[in-house]
Amino acid sequence: MAAAPDSHPAASAGWQLAARVLLFSAVAVGAFIVTLGPISDGDIYWHLAAGREILRQRALLRFDPFTLSAAGRPWADVHWLFQVGAYALYAISGFTGLAIAKAALVAGGATLLIHAAEGSGGALARGVCAVAVLGGLILDRHLVPMRPLIVTLVLLAAFLLALERLRTQAARARWAWVVLPLAQVVWCNCQGLAPIGPLLVAMYLAGAWLSTRGLRRWPFASEEASSLRPLAIALGLCVLASFVTPYGLDAVALPLRLLGRITQGRGNVFGSEVAENIPPFVLERTAPELVWHLKWVLALLAAVIALVRPRFHLAHLLAIAAFLGLALMANRNLPLFYWVAAPIAAIALARDWTGAAGLRCSWRSSAASWCLPASCRDASLPRAVRPRSIFPSSRRAGWQGCVRQVRCSLLTSMVDISVSRSRPCGPTSTRAWCSTPKRSTPTTSHSSTNLLALMPLPPGRTLARSC
Repeated sequence: MAAAPDSHPAASAGWQLAARVLLFSAVAVGAFIVTLGPISDGDIYWHLAAGREILRQRALLRFDPFTLSAAGRPWADVHWLFQVGAYALYAISGFTGLAIAKAALVAGGATLLIHAAEGSGGALARGVCAVAVLGGLILDRHLVPMRPLIVTLVLLAAFLLALERLRTQAARARWAWVVLPLAQVVWCNCQGLAPIGPLLVAMYLAGAWLSTRGLRRWPFASEEASSLRPLAIALGLCVLASFVTPYGLDAVALPLRLLGRITQGRGNVFGSEVAENIPPFVLERTAPELVWHLKWVLALLAAVIALVRPRFHLAHLLAIAAFLGLALMANRNLPLFYWVAAPIAAIALARDWTGAAGLRCSWRSSAASWCLPASCRDASLPRAVRPRSIFPSSRRAGWQGCVRQVRCSLLTSMVDISVSRSRPCGPTSTRAWCSTPKRSTPTTSHSSTNLLALMPLPPGRTLARSC
């Protein structure tokens, strides 16, 4: 009989672990199924051809051997590592192996995103991020072909996970100093979007530095000063890693030229004639079935932000703005925006939603508690009608806080209590009683109405402090 109280926390922890494993598994399987499909993108063929030539010649390609109109021109093939790996896998398992590998990589990246959201926002952020990631993949699955973009999605998720750990747990995230530079080396040899890595680190560093400057009326969530040095070191290592490429400065400068190709302007045939480089709201005029979801996603995000009014970290806002800008420039970047916005929005919304719910419930319950006489909190009342504390624990989040808030609102609304905040409270005695216009002295009546509002003070608090 004595072991019974200890079994309940163990059982609760077991259920939480089971729910966590189930959620991660469901997201991985869901992402795998959504992105699994036949290889239908034409770009994979020249990637496979380039990988075949690199392995056959045992040397990197420095000139374009495929394009008739550009034959012999210098070529900074920043995708060479992806091309070699893709052709090696194709030689073993064909297109089926490529399709499975693509789906598996996306599923792994999705779990990394949820892990990042969970570490910074808790269980509620984990659930919100899971729904957002799967929803984004379903909406833009036609924009996630077998390309170097798959590697970018995985490495971008790894960067977000490492940066969130450096932001919140800098002392225990020294592993990020190894993971981030290695990921950057792989990234800059797989796709031209590799500069996103150092830029993302710079956003986190700028947010942490400005937050610790002691600026008055800082509108963003505060950062820990201990994250400045780790983020600065990570940024320096990532910048150095960007130059670890056989093509040198040509590979580093290539992303700037690619950005010019998707910038709209006269004479830019890449931005106006290539479908994937057309801005989404321009493409919607002729092919609305491809990008119809963007305006609804933005409207939903704006509505949720207006209702919850979360306090974002500056780094998170910078990241969302940057990736939204890329998505508005070319519809091919929509997967990047959905991918990054899912964990960032989940972290902000989960933290402020649970915090606001707990604050409102705590104020209501404390107001009713110090406005009721102490005699109404008699411990001798029958257990069936004895009140239970509805103060939410700071460690509890998610749906429990919401249920407690609803119960708190229902209980307090059933009692006619008018709390005058301008009238000073009485002494700190447990029989002190702040105000009610209808009564001037405490009462010992145990009517059904009073029993519904019996809300004891939390342990360790006094009436003067509650007021």
